[in-house]
Order: sequence, then structure tokens, then C-alpha cells
Amino acid sequence: MLYSEIKERESRFVTTLKIVFPFLLVIAIFMYSFDIFQKNIYTTTLLTLLIFVYVYYIFYLIYNGFRTTLVDPVTKVFTLKKIISIINNLDNKDEYILVFLHISNIMDINERYGISNGDKVLKNFITRLDRFLEKNGFKNAPIGRIGGGNFIIPIQHSQKELSHLFTQFITEIKTKGINDIEVKVNTFFLNANYDEKAQNCIEHFYMMLHESEHHEKETLHIKSNDFEDIVVDAIKQNGFRFRYQPSINVKLNQIHILEVLPKIQTKNHGVLSKNQIERIINYS
Repeated sequence: MLYSEIKERESRFVTTLKIVFPFLLVIAIFMYSFDIFQKNIYTTTLLTLLIFVYVYYIFYLIYNGFRTTLVDPVTKVFTLKKIISIINNLDNKDEYILVFLHISNIMDINERYGISNGDKVLKNFITRLDRFLEKNGFKNAPIGRIGGGNFIIPIQHSQKELSHLFTQFITEIKTKGINDIEVKVNTFFLNANYDEKAQNCIEHFYMMLHESEHHEKETLHIKSNDFEDIVVDAIKQNGFRFRYQPSINVKLNQIHILEVLPKIQTKNHGVLSKNQIERIINYS
């Protein structure tokens, strides 16, 4: 269970207590009033008003509880509002690093496989991320969704080591995928004391993301004459990987077309996607 889900349960439990204790108080008042006061129209009216006030109080708590949920309905991590509150209330902010994770192809996944499958990818991504954090000693690190495929995590650790650990995590996600779907993830790091307001830190992350998308574009520093060596090595090491994505005929409920997605596993450049391979071939 995610740390955010535990906190959500605690919040629901507190709401339940807020309902139960006034209920017991109302019963006590009823019993006490019937023993002490005379049973007349004034007493009955006051007790009736008390019941209406209590019922209104219950509905308010239930409505407010659903409206102020702490977790995102899809991924079950903290909502934007809650994660901002957590970051703003951190003690010793200079010891924390904000890790920003961006799934760059989530829109493509939604378009190709449907929004429901896109949501499953996000949910499974968070499950694997939570296991990764726990495995590396960051259990109960708060994860927050700040929109789309963007997540933020405040972690009390050195940026250098975090960068190394998350590089391993991203490589694993890129190599294995999620639910047989290729998932591309980018990471950015920022000290939590960059700004007093967490919202400004998030805005800075988006600026960093924008600059990265315009300047990197999956740039590969591979010389054209090295491509033959890459292919030969991939053949010898059985480094070719083939995945497919089906196109289903809704009327017949059958697979109509299979699109093959070739990849090459390399020693020096990791996994090369179809687009990267084509880019290399064009330069060869």
C-alpha cells in the first residue's frame, strides 16, 4: 500500500471519529434532558432542532471528505494540493531534493491504447516506483501527481546519489516497459529550498522540461560509421528486441493489424528505439 493511501485512510478514520463522538453526545443529551427537564413543546422543539443540526453536520463532513480527498483517483498518490502542502511544511528544506518524473509519451499511449490502458500504465508505474523507493531506503517517501504523467517526490538525500539511482530505474523502465508498452521517463532534480513556495518549484520544473524538449530531442552522439558495428554486435549478442502493438477490429473483435516495434540493445547507448535507429540509418 502506498504511503499516500495510508494517509488517506487515516484521514477517513478521523472523519469517522468526528461523526461518532457527536452522535454519542446527542444520545447523552437526549437521555439527560428526558430525566431532568419537563416533557413539553419547548424541550421537544430544542431536541428536534438538535437532530437537524447533527444531520446537517454529518452530511457536511461526508461531502467535505469526498471533496478534499488526499489522493489522486487514478494513481492513488497525493494530489497536487496535498503534495504542495507537504513540501511547504518540510523541516530543513536544504536537506531535501525534489525529484520530478515526467512520462513523455503518456499522450501517445492514451491515443494508441486508450485512456483506460494509459491509466493502468500510470498505476503500474507508480507501483514499481514505490517498490524502487522502498528497496533503496526511501520507504514512505511522499509521491505527488502534479498533472498528466508528471510526478514529484521530496527525498532527504544527496542529489548525486539520487541521480544515479533514478538513472537505473529509468533504464529498467525503458528496457522492460510496462504492460508490454514502451514508457519514456525523464527526471529532473531541484533543491527543496530553491523557493519558499512549492508551486514556484513546480513551475521551474516545467521550464526545465520545456528547455529539455527543445534542446535534446533524444540526441545520440553516434558516428555514422559506428552504426555497422552496433548492428553486428547486436546480431552476435542477440540484442534485437521486437514488440508489437495490435490494431483491433471492433466489429469483428479480432486483431486486424500488428505493428512491429524493433529495438536494439547496445552496450554503450542502452536501448535504441525505432525512431533512433531510423535516425542513425539516415545518417549512414
